[in-house]
Amino acid sequence: MKIRNLICNDKIFRSHQVIGIIFFFIAVFFIINCTSNSTNENEVSPDTSKGSVIVVNSDIAVGVNRILFIALDSDGIPVRNSRLPVNFSLKDGTNNFELKQSANFVNWPNSESGAYVSVIEFPIDGNWTMFVGATYQNQELFFKIPLNVQKESSSIPIGANVPSTYNKTRYDVNDIRSITSSDNPDLELYSISVGDAVLNNKYSIVTFASPMYCQTSTCGPQVDVLSNLRKEYKQDINFIHIEVYDRNYNNEGELIKVSISPILDTWGLKSEPYTFVLSLTGKVMMKYEGFVTEKELKTFIRSSLNID
Repeated sequence: MKIRNLICNDKIFRSHQVIGIIFFFIAVFFIINCTSNSTNENEVSPDTSKGSVIVVNSDIAVGVNRILFIALDSDGIPVRNSRLPVNFSLKDGTNNFELKQSANFVNWPNSESGAYVSVIEFPIDGNWTMFVGATYQNQELFFKIPLNVQKESSSIPIGANVPSTYNKTRYDVNDIRSITSSDNPDLELYSISVGDAVLNNKYSIVTFASPMYCQTSTCGPQVDVLSNLRKEYKQDINFIHIEVYDRNYNNEGELIKVSISPILDTWGLKSEPYTFVLSLTGKVMMKYEGFVTEKELKTFIRSSLNID
């Protein structure tokens, strides 16, 4: 979900939220059924003769990237193979790169729909092409998607230190609703700031998400994933949820203003949800744009953090 500017009172916002949800589903309908060859950066495949692909990422750069995409067949039906072969190619007269990888299908929360995930490391920037090939329901599919790989990531890159961040905790506010839009918040996700977390000799997992205002309905479940993992790994890992929107209440407890948190600019975020895994000293070890499952995070925790 692209982050929107919201400055409004509660009643006005709720009407805008309903309109936003309606337009979201209309957009999905047209994406699935449209056969246009037009592109919007990395979002839609120009090759619709045998299907199309929607790349979710807004931030693809040199280095390690987790590519998240949705594949549709020629009839606009989502492809749900457990795994798809994926090749990445760059041929511009000077450079010639061919990278082979696979993409695994992951289910969205509380839904039969889902997306494909592939992790790839791009050695240089440029206009790459992603090729996705598969046989699905006795049909040969072929997808060709342009990927604009930037020199530098707009968000904090893997290997870099996160900026000193003091996100408000539950100890700083009188009303927990001012720092989370979760209906039933896990208070332990708001017990420590990022700035303090990188000093307590634990790994950290930080999720930026707005459960109430997320058009794709994955932000609430993403915070639930964080809460579930906290219960299992709280001895070794800090778990922090940072609300995308600052929420201001009047003395009567009414929400009067919603605006984008300035922390997002500090971290270079243009979409939500976004999850970062931080080292003991606050370096980014991995980052996930879009929804990341509990299983995927557990795999990283066990393999890269060596925590069982």
